[in-house]
Parts: sequence; C-alpha cells; structure tokens
Amino acid sequence: LDGLQRGQPGAMLALFDRTARSRGDNPFLWRKSDGVYRPWSWPRAAREARLLARATAIRTRSLAFSVAA
Repeated sequence: LDGLQRGQPGAMLALFDRTARSRGDNPFLWRKSDGVYRPWSWPRAAREARLLARATAIRTRSLAFSVAA
C-alpha cells in the first residue's frame, strides 16, 4: 500500500484520498440525472467516502456501546 500499513484503521480511506488528490477534478464516475449524464469528480467522491466512513465509525461505536451496556 506504499506507506500504509495493511489493517491500519483508515488505510483504505487514506489510499482513496491519495488517489483522489492525484486525479484532480477528472470524473470519478458519471451518473444519469434528468436524462443527462453528469460527472462526479474525484474530490466529490472522496468527500462522500469520508462522510460514509465517519457515519460508519459512529454507528459502529454506538452499536458497540449498546452491546456493552
């Protein structure tokens, strides 16, 4: 993973962020909306991935807390 430890928390997200920075505003993917294909840029995809990772971490901690209680 070139500088990232396998199994290290956040390694996958860090790798995705690094890739997103290197790709700049190039399209990450295209989605169809109102009959028109519109691009999602790499920075937008990275922001969405970070939000998803945070929400997952919060949900996981919340579940762990409720099980421990």
